Amino acid sequence: MGNNLGKLTRIDPSTEKSRGQEYLNHFQPCRTEIFTYNILKEATRKFSNKNLVGQGGCGDVYKGWLDYRTKESAKQGYGLAVAIKKIKKEGSQGLDEWRNELRILSSFYHPNVVQLLGFCADGVHRMLMFEFIAMGILEENLSRGCTPNGPAMTVTLLPECSRKVSWRKRMKISIGIARGLMYLHTMDRPIIHRDIKSANILLDHVG
Repeated sequence: MGNNLGKLTRIDPSTEKSRGQEYLNHFQPCRTEIFTYNILKEATRKFSNKNLVGQGGCGDVYKGWLDYRTKESAKQGYGLAVAIKKIKKEGSQGLDEWRNELRILSSFYHPNVVQLLGFCADGVHRMLMFEFIAMGILEENLSRGCTPNGPAMTVTLLPECSRKVSWRKRMKISIGIARGLMYLHTMDRPIIHRDIKSANILLDHVG
């Protein structure tokens, strides 16, 4: 990803550096792969809570592993790490969001926009699979090291908490975000993000 630090996203998993990131090119750009429910279930260890990395109103996000070339499930910690968004079955809101994200995100291919790698439409199961971003969300990188407050575990951002994200790095992140927005705004059918905030920016590295 070079110096393209800021990546636009609508999912917010906390992440770690994954092995085999260079093998992302095995997934062809602008072509989403179709996965069965069983493959994604095995990839996430039956959607184990230990692999839960994000939660939202329409679905939860799990970390999983796939074999680089066969795209079958791989042993935990090996292969390509991916983020799998499992849509909640209740109501039509989740299904509508799944359809919209699949339709729109499958046409994106830019280093500053999170890549949709595949999807699942197996029986009643609906899922989306994204590239797994190494350093997590910008919000957490800014507040890392702060002390949670109260039972809700909210975080107060103090100046000393964000010293590791230098102003030089923040400028690189801002440029990456701007490049992603420019890509969306200059498409044949422009896309307006409408929700740019630190919780929706993922960092592939902070160096």
